[in-house]
Amino acid sequence: MPQAPTKFPDMTIAAADRPGPGRLMRLLVVAVALHRAVSFGLGVADGPESPNSVTATYVLLIAWSAALVALSWRDGAFHPAAVLLDIALAIGVGLTATGWGDSGEQLGHRALQAAAVIAGLGLTVRLQAVVLPALVAAGLAALSMPGPDSASWTENAIYTSILVGLCLTGTLKQRLLRSVVSTLEARGRPGLPAEERRLVHDTAMATLSAIASGAVDSANDRVRARAARDAAYLRQMLLHGRLEPGSLAVGLADVVADAEATGLRVRANYAGLPSDMDPRVTTAMAMASREALNNVRRHAGVDEAWLTAAVEEGEVVVRIVDHGNGLTDASGTGITESIVARMREVGGTGSVESDPGAGTVVELRC
Repeated sequence: MPQAPTKFPDMTIAAADRPGPGRLMRLLVVAVALHRAVSFGLGVADGPESPNSVTATYVLLIAWSAALVALSWRDGAFHPAAVLLDIALAIGVGLTATGWGDSGEQLGHRALQAAAVIAGLGLTVRLQAVVLPALVAAGLAALSMPGPDSASWTENAIYTSILVGLCLTGTLKQRLLRSVVSTLEARGRPGLPAEERRLVHDTAMATLSAIASGAVDSANDRVRARAARDAAYLRQMLLHGRLEPGSLAVGLADVVADAEATGLRVRANYAGLPSDMDPRVTTAMAMASREALNNVRRHAGVDEAWLTAAVEEGEVVVRIVDHGNGLTDASGTGITESIVARMREVGGTGSVESDPGAGTVVELRC
């Protein structure tokens, strides 16, 4: 009786189990809810000793805070419009409540401080630069109301630092949480980093595709040699996280040999190349050339290509030319990622010029 295939556990983090931005931002929503519940709740508890207007305003702030928390919890984020409304309400309370005695002054300060916290959590730095001075101005205006207890400049400075500090603390918490989310998402995201993904695409996948399509004979010694080199590339990537072919001439020689192993005739000329190139540039140019030749074999409809490499006006330039079908769409992964993006990441350029029926020219510069 045949045995069922062995199932290996999936070691990646399932999307539903990864703590996304919304789920983690709700931690900040809970913190805001607790802070306001304590701050405004204490004000309501002092109701018998406070004017009715103060108690009523505390109740209003609690009701508004509950709505704000519910909205933010549902969406997993503080909406800037809701945050700005909260700040406007706090400024209004801060300026108005000062005339209601000591309890009113305390109410205004609590509202302004709560607004400073949520400004840091829910607004961009640019918006904070606009609203924070308004919060500070409202607080200082309340402190400077005429009376025997008018604040000194020292008290004004301390109060300003409190509001600014609360806003900055909120900003730091927001950025730290987003950084944690990004790290967790990167660790849980299936797949390989960009360059490793390109390497798999340009070596092993290209070889396996050629064999699977019947374009080459897997028993051919040259095909087997290419497969062995592909395995060596992948092994080096897994062990060391990089592929460094040595000099560009050596890298291009391997590329040409591998292309010819799949039946493509390559007329190559790459003498006089510098031997002290940055290994990252050497790798990028060699691997981009490999993908260009892969594309000739797969799409051009011809069995011949030209590869030249030389120093031109202080730059190393590699060109791969064919007289085949040309391209109708240059947005595939093999071009945008394996050629253009790869060269851009090492400070170079990769371009593809092609017209249907007129062949293709791939140019790499660095």
